[in-house]
Amino acid sequence: MKKSFWISVVLCVVAAGAELSAAENPFVGTWKLNPAKSKFTGSTITFDQLPSGEWKTTVAGMSYTFRTDGKEYQALFDRKVTWNQANDRTYGSTVTFGGKTLVTERYEIAPDNKTMTVTAEGTTPSGEKFKEVSSYSRESGSTGLAGKWRSDKVQISSPMALEIKAHGSNGISLAIPQYKASVDLSFDGAESKPVGPTIPPGMAFSAKKLDEHSFEFVEKHNGKPVASMTFKVSADGKTLTEAGKPAGVDEPYTAIYDREK
Repeated sequence: MKKSFWISVVLCVVAAGAELSAAENPFVGTWKLNPAKSKFTGSTITFDQLPSGEWKTTVAGMSYTFRTDGKEYQALFDRKVTWNQANDRTYGSTVTFGGKTLVTERYEIAPDNKTMTVTAEGTTPSGEKFKEVSSYSRESGSTGLAGKWRSDKVQISSPMALEIKAHGSNGISLAIPQYKASVDLSFDGAESKPVGPTIPPGMAFSAKKLDEHSFEFVEKHNGKPVASMTFKVSADGKTLTEAGKPAGVDEPYTAIYDREK
């Protein structure tokens, strides 16, 4: 499962100032994620059962605690989460924000306890349904949910479209229409606050141009680095490559986008 938070919340707002054409700005265009060319495997999720009876889960170097009692607990990025347990090999969670459901997940552990399938489903703010199925292999632990799991297969049913427009003479606006969120960025490294229905308070993004065909993108929450990535347009202008990883963990991913227009 892709852990870069910005990818699910950013929607472009067209700048009122001067804009460059696609010919002058290679980033400008509409780009569609190509899951077959991308690599989202290798991320890990860890579950530890604490002496108190609570569970602690760690994803992308960040953790929260919960109980499988159907009650609401504080999750990451000001989200709330509810966990339930059907049996020793089947668990479910529901993540909400502002009282609205963002995603429901079903965790199914194979009878041999060596693999786990996580099915995530939901509806984006634009009304588009999505489904992502990730397969994990056990790296530690022996039975049940407890242990460390590493993803080895990710299936995405609704690849997103990323829109990029010029923002003034030295910046861009990023867009994922499915999520009705927005951010405008200048290539001077200054932080910008995105807005949108699924963005928690305290999120900030910044960008620095590396060369004419690439830029660096940094994501922070309450001043703490969350993830960093680079975007690079191919020489022929047909492909946009996003290479990134969460802060503090060596779990890189690569997202490949094909130009639609």
